[in-house]
Amino acid sequence: MFNPRYLYNTSAMADKLHHLYRSDWATQDIPELFPNELEELYKGWQNRNDIDYLKRAVIKYIRITDPNMQYCTLPADDTHGGNIRYQSIVKDTLPKWFRKKILDLTVPGLMGKTIEWTKNNQDRSYCQQPYSSFIQKFATPTSEYYQEKFAKDLWKVAPKGWKEKKLETKEEKYEMLELWLKANAKLKRPPTVKDQWVVPKGHKLYKYFVQDFRILPAPGTVWRQFNDADKSISMLMPAIKKGIRPNGWGTFKYQYPQEAEALEKQYPKVLLGFINPHWKENLTDVQQHKVDRWTKFRDLVKSSAHVSMNSWWLKLTKKQRYYVSNHAKMLEANFSLHGKESKLTSFIRPIQQEIKKLRPELVEWYIKKNRKHTLPIRLVAKYELNQLKILKLAEQNKPRPAGAMSYQISALTRSNSVDQKFRKKLLALRPDWFDEKILKRATRKRFHAKKT
Repeated sequence: MFNPRYLYNTSAMADKLHHLYRSDWATQDIPELFPNELEELYKGWQNRNDIDYLKRAVIKYIRITDPNMQYCTLPADDTHGGNIRYQSIVKDTLPKWFRKKILDLTVPGLMGKTIEWTKNNQDRSYCQQPYSSFIQKFATPTSEYYQEKFAKDLWKVAPKGWKEKKLETKEEKYEMLELWLKANAKLKRPPTVKDQWVVPKGHKLYKYFVQDFRILPAPGTVWRQFNDADKSISMLMPAIKKGIRPNGWGTFKYQYPQEAEALEKQYPKVLLGFINPHWKENLTDVQQHKVDRWTKFRDLVKSSAHVSMNSWWLKLTKKQRYYVSNHAKMLEANFSLHGKESKLTSFIRPIQQEIKKLRPELVEWYIKKNRKHTLPIRLVAKYELNQLKILKLAEQNKPRPAGAMSYQISALTRSNSVDQKFRKKLLALRPDWFDEKILKRATRKRFHAKKT
């Protein structure tokens, strides 16, 4: 029902309505939502031959009949290159009954229809189409088509349950959570379903807050619907909006690389323009400490790469041997997180590859466990060096050594010796070292020599 109270009476709004009438909202939605009203127009039309023309032009009739368009600064009809103004169109030529029904389908008329329908449906818990879309478009405080008088009349008769504002986008929810956390910092807890939004003056949603709109979903519901990444973003955004790179950014980027990349594109100056000296390549302090330890391990291996494994190992201090052993056990580790390859792997893997190339013996000993001895690698290296010394003496045709070296020869050449190759080789080179008569004679000589 047309009501002149709902006229905008401004050229700015008239220009906006001009575009609204030419959009899909008018050309498609009005015929679909009000088929009965349009059918009455078609039936009452006297010239039946022009019905098809009327169906095509009915939205244009609604547009030029709307009293708001008298303030429009745009041409009424420019489809054929014309420049006809709304102010120059004579509307009194239309039949009165036709003009009255057309006025009911204009924007002020639809507002009147919405008010009447609301009065007759106050028992409804929600508003149904098409009236819900009209309320959204013309009675929502932040809408560009907001009509203050219509909104005032509507909310006088509408149920309280209809007066709500839904947070549609994730950005709105982030922003509202940020406001809530800031206002309730003393609580030191996330929001619950019982909590209500806090909207400060000057905020774009303050108009809803002042007019007693329910802002949905509630803070607790939003928090519960958010995943871990969304919750982390809501905690980081206050600092980012202030132009400060948050302290937890490195950890967040490590755990949620895709979300972090999206934020870096949105706030490049804040998140990429400044590099904290305590961070390298956006790693956390703990992660960087791990990378530094692996780098130290590589440098330790690299410093004596030209020396044999046994010689290198025996030169290491006790602390260095523990350091190498602890890291060599993890030469095949991938540092995965929840089954996915973590960012840390991309830093450590090249170091692992380089170490394996420099010292493949570490892989054989610690990963493949191809060990001939169950002794520590330090003792094995010592025994292997002693084997080389023994073979050198044997090749030089020197007598069998006495003392500790003799005991080692006996241990390495037993029938159950681990290294049978060495045993056979030494027996072939110096069978006289194992002749009992010769050994007893040498023992007697040493005995008499000590006596004298």
